[in-house]
This record gives sequence, structure tokens and C-alpha cells, in this order.
Amino acid sequence: METTKVLRLKEEYRKAILTTPKLQGDIATACNKSISTICRWATTNAEQLVMLSVLQTLRKHFKVAKSIEMVEEIEVSELKAA
Repeated sequence: METTKVLRLKEEYRKAILTTPKLQGDIATACNKSISTICRWATTNAEQLVMLSVLQTLRKHFKVAKSIEMVEEIEVSELKAA
């Protein structure tokens, strides 16, 4: 089994997406996706949540500067193909 590092949205922002309908709608509009897709991304911590359009929407919603880190590097395990 191999581990690799990937960027994912921080937990606090994922939870905010799941609990804030207006934020879900704003991200859906910015990404041209459905609200159910945005909720699925937030539930599964999908890599799509680190897209620039999502991060810009979150920054605008929370009124945070670009210097604030909204993503973190995590390790994921992958099964190596035989």
C-alpha cells in the first residue's frame, strides 16, 4: 500500500458548506453544478473543493484574506495495482 499527499479543503469549511444553504448555492453557481453535487463534494471531501472558483466563493462568504489557508495537505493510502 502506498501513501500520497493531496490538498483538501479544511474541515471547518466543509462543515460550513454542509450547513449553509446560501453558501451551497453560491458555490453551485460559481462551478455551474447542482447543489446536490456540492453537498456530495463536501460530504466526501472531494478534490473539486480546492478549485479556484470554490476557494474564491468561500473567501468572499467568510470575508477572509488570501493569506488565510483554507486547504491542508493530507495523506491518503492507495492500493498498488498488482
